[in-house]
Amino acid sequence: MHEHLIKHCLLETEAENVRSSILNAVQHVKSFGEEVSESARRLAGVIQQIEGGIQVIPNTDGVPTAQQMVGTAEQARLKIKHYFSELRENLNRQEIAALAAVDTHIREKLCMLRQQQEDMAILLSQIHAVCQQCEATLQQDDTKVLLAKAEVSHLLDTVQKQAAADNRVHIGPKIEMPVIFVLDCSNRERLTEAQNELVKLVQEKELKEASLLIFANKQDVDDHASIEEITQQMGLLKMCCNRSWHLQGCSAKSGEGLADGLEWLSRQMVAAGAPELDNRVHIGPKIEMRVLMLGLDGAGKTCILFKLKKNEFVKTIPTVALIFVLDCSNRERLTEAQNELVKMVQEKELKEVSLLIFANKQDVEDHASIEEITQQMGLLKMCCNRSWHLQGCSAKSGEGLADGLEWLSRQMVAAGAPELA
Repeated sequence: MHEHLIKHCLLETEAENVRSSILNAVQHVKSFGEEVSESARRLAGVIQQIEGGIQVIPNTDGVPTAQQMVGTAEQARLKIKHYFSELRENLNRQEIAALAAVDTHIREKLCMLRQQQEDMAILLSQIHAVCQQCEATLQQDDTKVLLAKAEVSHLLDTVQKQAAADNRVHIGPKIEMPVIFVLDCSNRERLTEAQNELVKLVQEKELKEASLLIFANKQDVDDHASIEEITQQMGLLKMCCNRSWHLQGCSAKSGEGLADGLEWLSRQMVAAGAPELDNRVHIGPKIEMRVLMLGLDGAGKTCILFKLKKNEFVKTIPTVALIFVLDCSNRERLTEAQNELVKMVQEKELKEVSLLIFANKQDVEDHASIEEITQQMGLLKMCCNRSWHLQGCSAKSGEGLADGLEWLSRQMVAAGAPELA
């Protein structure tokens, strides 16, 4: 009887435990069900927002009112339709402007060509008349030939002068690569240094007739040098008197003045005989034009390029690493590579930067080994005061490239750039 009672108690205890477990499980299931229901409700709301439909919204008096709501999908469709409608209108306007520009250019070109055609016809008539007179003179006796000497000399001299001044049309005019020079107008102390660099630039034979755009950057900084002050202090009127030039104030930070300067440069290219650079007329791939950009360090060259390319302002980006590539399959040029590397590591701005040397073309047979390159180029001595690494690689197969860049990345992190990790 006692044992039966004990078993009964154990049975009740076990049943109670099972009931408790089931109750907990049911509570969890109900909670999960509520979460699922809430998610389903939210999904229904999102679907309704996308598709639109009837929604009950309280009016100003607080009374629930059914209203037809436009879904986000229809809103997106309407925006796209509106955008392309405006785009078509803009394209129509641009088409009219482009046709007008082409007609003007054709009219001016034909007018110039017809004028040259008339000038050439007159010139040919004069040449023919001179030839006829000379031939007639040759048939006369000696006395008349001597008497006609002065007149014939005058006619021949006239023809030669006309030939020298002949302004015939030239197909495909040579357009000099334009130059952009950037200076920091917030630093008056370096204007003389910028002037000296600009003098060297304009004296280059290859850039003798190139259009020159000078960006006076950092106009957003207080107490910057004015356009008049820069023009006078740098002697720009005298320096650039024989070329097309323009000094444009700008701010790489805000972008102000950049478009104006480039618009001026574009007009100079068109005026110089390159109508194909006129974006009002051009149809086809994007217009490409090489431009040389120069300036002192810290003037804002990189900032201007970032602003033009991505509409982003970036602070000056210092050179934090250097990658030098050499051909380890050509032992004869290792000395030349050594000389170039020596010049590079002696640059003041590159004094403490990490140096990664890629010994490329490891896939070529009989290439110089890492030890041979290290010894022949004297790398241990040359790079003793900096962090450096010589990495064998093959640009063809890609072998070694990742290892070299991994080393460089570690150097950047160790140097205090954890965001590169």
